[in-house]
Amino acid sequence: MRPVRTASAERSGRPARPEPPAPAADHPVSRPRPCGPVGPAAGRRAGWVAVSALVLLAALTLWVIRASGHLLPAEASLHSWSVAHRPAPAAAAARALTDTGTGVIPYAMLLLAGMYAGRAGRQRCTIALALMACLGAGQALRYVAMSLVARPRPPVGEWAAHASGWSFPSGHTTTAAMTAALTIAALCLGHRGTSRLAVTLIGLWGLSVGLTRVYLGVHWFTDVLAGWLFAIGWVCLVVWAYLRCLAARVRKEQWGGQSHSRGRGRPSVAERDPARVAGRRLRPGARTGWGRRDTAGP
Repeated sequence: MRPVRTASAERSGRPARPEPPAPAADHPVSRPRPCGPVGPAAGRRAGWVAVSALVLLAALTLWVIRASGHLLPAEASLHSWSVAHRPAPAAAAARALTDTGTGVIPYAMLLLAGMYAGRAGRQRCTIALALMACLGAGQALRYVAMSLVARPRPPVGEWAAHASGWSFPSGHTTTAAMTAALTIAALCLGHRGTSRLAVTLIGLWGLSVGLTRVYLGVHWFTDVLAGWLFAIGWVCLVVWAYLRCLAARVRKEQWGGQSHSRGRGRPSVAERDPARVAGRRLRPGARTGWGRRDTAGP
């Protein structure tokens, strides 16, 4: 501990006051926040987006249920236009794109996103499993909503791809949108940076899969719109819950059982901000923390 000589100590001949030690490497003051650039504002935004998307989804669902023939204005016209402007090459390309929104491909994307976003092997596996679990839970909730609404699909004779089950909300659209949103969230919340180009391409893929369902004649447009709203609401709700848990863990690590204050349960000034204590000149007997006095001086 290096002594600090002050002008008053040199004039009076008092011994030098020792300089406070630097915080240890595992001290909560010296550790950076694991959140990185993500702060409380991001969690609040995610929560508001989740609430807005789910409210819009509920309103759209009620509108579809109460509409005559379960069709909204201009939906039949849009479906007829898709059937009339569907050459064989375009239909083949749409089928190839729509097949990426189901099956193994979405889970493989989330596995790669988790491996990229994590730091060590265990963390990478944990993130990948959490992403795939969120996708599976979202698919299960979507299936429950689809069974409750029980909206018929367009006429089978106008389909250009295989489909099964009820129509609202679209399964391919929901899965692709959730996969894209979870992948973007993992890349943005991870320790590595990600380019805007990658985020844009992933988002466009999630949107394009939904549009192919309308183009192939197996869904109405509101089915696709409901799938997008469901995916946005579910993923933002997951992100909001994750950020709240992360903020609570950070507060617990910083102010929890690591405080060395004498029976107070709260850190002293030296523990909270050692640089401030080291840089100021205290009077002998002045208070430096919660009920403690500086013992420097005669």
